[in-house]
Amino acid sequence: MSYQRRPLTYYAQTMPGVEKITWREIQERFPQATLRQYLFAKEQNGIVLFDDDVSFKELLTLRTAEDIFIQAAHIPRLTYDYGDLRQIERLIETGELFGKVTHILTSYLKLTRRPTFRVVARKTGDHRYTRAHLEKALSLGVQRRFGRSWRQVEENADFEVWGNVLGPVFLCGIRLSDRTMRHRHERAVELPASLRPSVAAAMVYLSHPQPNDRFLDPMCGSGTILLERLAFGDVHAISGADIMAGQVAAARTNLGKKKKQVRLWRGDGEHLPVAAASLTKIVCNLPFGHQIGSPAQVRRLYPAFLAEVARVLRPGGKAVLLSSEFDRLKEAIRQQPSLEIREGHSIAVLGKWGRIYVVEKVG
Repeated sequence: MSYQRRPLTYYAQTMPGVEKITWREIQERFPQATLRQYLFAKEQNGIVLFDDDVSFKELLTLRTAEDIFIQAAHIPRLTYDYGDLRQIERLIETGELFGKVTHILTSYLKLTRRPTFRVVARKTGDHRYTRAHLEKALSLGVQRRFGRSWRQVEENADFEVWGNVLGPVFLCGIRLSDRTMRHRHERAVELPASLRPSVAAAMVYLSHPQPNDRFLDPMCGSGTILLERLAFGDVHAISGADIMAGQVAAARTNLGKKKKQVRLWRGDGEHLPVAAASLTKIVCNLPFGHQIGSPAQVRRLYPAFLAEVARVLRPGGKAVLLSSEFDRLKEAIRQQPSLEIREGHSIAVLGKWGRIYVVEKVG
C-alpha cells in the first residue's frame, strides 16, 4: 500500500503552561502550520497538536518544546472503563493512521533490518485501569499488527510508541526526538533550582530576541538562560551575574567555549553595576524563597531588584521574570511607575506553579 506523506498531524510536548508559547514559536517558525488543540495534563507535560508539512528535522529545532511526535492514533472520548483498553489495542493493530505513519517513518529511517520498538504509557485521570494496563494494551496492539517483523526492546528502539490517556482523550504518537532535545545543553554542573532548557527558551522567546540586544541575566545560576539566548541568534552584548561565586563558576563551566561571548561577574541584583538605560532585555529566574533564598530575603529582594530593572532598562526594553511568588513580584513591578506588565503565563516549575511576567519600560 502506498501512503501520501503530507499533510501530517504532529504534537509538541512541553512543560505545563508553556503550551501557548510553544504554539507562538511554531506559528512564527512555520506560518503554514494549523493548530488543532491543546491538551493539558495536570502535573504532567502539556501537548500542542498541529498540522504541518514541515520536515522532521526542522521541527526538532524548536526551542520551547521538549519532544516532538507524529500523531498515530486518537480517541476523542474514552469511557474510563476497561473497554478503552480493547479499543486502544484494536486501533494500534488495525488503524489506518498508525499504518500510514509507521510506513512513512520506516522509509525515512531507511531501515534494512528488523525494526525495534518500545512503548511508553502516560495516564492522568480516574480510570478503572492503570498505566501498566495501558502499556500492555499498546504493546499487544503493536505486536499483533507487525507480528515477528518488529521486535520489542527496553531502550534505543527505532520506534518509540507513546500512548497518552489524558482524562477523556487518548492520543498516541511516535516520537521523532530523543533525550537530547530536552537535555540539549548536557550541563556539566547541575545546581538546585536550575531551569529546564525549554522553560529558559520560553522566557527568552518572550523577550523577542533581536541582534542589537544588550541582554542581562542578573541571577544566572547555572547559565541556562544565557545558553538559550545564544541559541536564539546574534546578540550585541550578553552578560550574566549571580550573587554566589559558585553559581558564576557553574555558569562559566556550562557555557564552555561560548563563555568568550558572555561577560560574567559576581554581583548583587539589588545593586547592578550597569549604567542607567543601558539594557534592552533582562531575563531572570528569580529566587522563590524555597530551594534558593529565604522568604525574608525574597521580601527584601523583589522591590530593590525591580527598582534596578526600572533604572537600567531603556525605554521600550523588556524584562521577562519568573517566580512562584508571583503576587509579591507583581506588587514590586507596580511600585515602579515606568514598568508595565504586558503579559503573564502560569507555568509549572520545580514542582510548583509559578508565573512569567513580561514587563516593558514605558518611560
